[in-house]
Amino acid sequence: MIETGTRSLQLAIWDIEGQTKFKSISSSYLQGAKGTIIVGDTTQPETLEQLTNYTQQFLSINPDSYIAIALNKADLIDADILETALARYSEAHTIYPTSAKTGENVDRLFQELAYQLIV
Repeated sequence: MIETGTRSLQLAIWDIEGQTKFKSISSSYLQGAKGTIIVGDTTQPETLEQLTNYTQQFLSINPDSYIAIALNKADLIDADILETALARYSEAHTIYPTSAKTGENVDRLFQELAYQLIV
């Protein structure tokens, strides 16, 4: 349950792993979603390369939905690398450098998702 100030919102969270073997089933899970958080691991450049593919796949199924991108493990990389990744995706989507380890921006990310779903 997330409180957005004036309303409470209960989110249904689906963790759809990005590996190839899950691509065939992910479309059925994405259908009807009003928003998504797409996570890239900043310590693994190949996951960052896939962010565009994941956002395009999501928008092809839900064209009017909200997308936030979490650049996870932001605490483990050089600030210059993080800035480059932020600049690459920030024009099209809301970007959050996050850390599951420290909790950096995790609450903020979910609060923003909830807010976007009710506006």
